[in-house]
This record gives sequence, structure tokens and C-alpha cells, in this order.
Amino acid sequence: MEKIKQKIKFTSGFTVECEGEGRRRRWGLALLWKNELTVAVKSFSLNHIDVGVGSQGNDEWRFTSVYGHPEDENKYKTGVLLESLKGSDDKPWLFGGDFNLMLHSGEKIGGRSFCVEEAEILRNAMSYYHFEDLGFIGHSYMWTNNRGGEENIQERLDRFFANQLWRERCSWARFLLISLREGRIIYLSYCVLKKLCQSKRKKSCIVLEKCGSVMKTVLRLFRRLGNEEGTYVRKLHLLLLV
Repeated sequence: MEKIKQKIKFTSGFTVECEGEGRRRRWGLALLWKNELTVAVKSFSLNHIDVGVGSQGNDEWRFTSVYGHPEDENKYKTGVLLESLKGSDDKPWLFGGDFNLMLHSGEKIGGRSFCVEEAEILRNAMSYYHFEDLGFIGHSYMWTNNRGGEENIQERLDRFFANQLWRERCSWARFLLISLREGRIIYLSYCVLKKLCQSKRKKSCIVLEKCGSVMKTVLRLFRRLGNEEGTYVRKLHLLLLV
């Protein structure tokens, strides 16, 4: 991760190391930032990183990145994690990642029936923290099993929430989803846009190009490091402020 941080010109970072070896490696989280921000890690686990974020002239806000348990029998643990993160309610809070959970049946195509019990895990967290789903610009389904016809399954598992204080502070924010596909793997990049004006197509294209360029650089490094160190990336999230 240190090589990646240097290549994309980020100055600081925090990493939660993977478990296992070679192709059996799993989990692993990383948060990178530049010197303009002051970041203090509050807590972390194999499934989350929780930080306070400050910048010159602005009050601190909170960012929590989550990777939910993918196994059906362990999804309740994601709910336990979400509830355990409760802290002070007096700060703007952005909360997002791959929860491996959906909110409603419209976020799923194909496969087994939509599971209301699993959806309640995420719904309860939203209610508990008074979060609002911030939505996104891009394709509606971020995960697919890459099969054709009736066997195809697509789901929306990735999202960002925020409390009212963060929404008021960052009312300009728009989340743009960019996906790159390599074989059976889809890499996702979230760009937090200060503005996305359809009438200014040139500016929008510059933003897309910037996000895509950083993403491709990271992917090239991951492929090279994977060959050298036995690291295999199944999913990559980038959250860029542009």
C-alpha cells in the first residue's frame, strides 16, 4: 500500500492488514489522505475504519468506512458492528462502503428471493443514527455474478449515508460511481463531486477522467504487486474528493 500511496501522490494512510496467505488472503482495508487533511483513527477492525477528519479553518467531521460480512450466516455481525460505532452525535458524519446488504427489493435482480430480515439490519442502523441514503450517479447495481440469462444476479451492495449535520455542511456533495471490469472482477470508484452540472459537459468529462486515471494507476500497481507478493484484489473501492 505504501507504493500505491506514493504513486498516486497521497501523503498519509492507515491500513488494516489482510488475513491468510496467497489466494486465501481476504479482508484488508486502507484509507489514504493528503496533507491538507488531519485524520485521527478512532477505531478499526477487519470490517471497518472509523476516523475524525479535520482541515484548516473547518471543524472536525467523522468518516466511517465499512465492509460488511458477505456470508449469510454472519451478516448479523454487520448489524452488531454498526450499532457499536455509536459515539457523539454532535459531529457531521459520513458513513459508507460495501455493506453486503440491501434496503429494498428494487435493489436486486435475479437469484433467490429478497431477504427482508437482512434488509432490517441496514434499516435499523439508518433509523438508529438518523442517517439518509445519499444516493449516487451511475449504474444501479454494483455487484453481479457475471452469469448470463436467467442465472444472472445483480445487487446494490455499496452506498453512502450521512447524518443531518454532514448533509447541511456538504449539501453540494454528489456521489459518482465509476466501474471498471477486468474479467470477472468489477472495481468501483466513488468520486465525491462538489458539482456535477450537465450543461458543463467539459468539466464533467475532466472529473471523470481524473477519477478514472487514479483508479487505473492503482489497479496497475495492484496487478504488479500481486505478481510479486501473492496479493489478489477481488474488489477495490476508491473514495475521491474532486
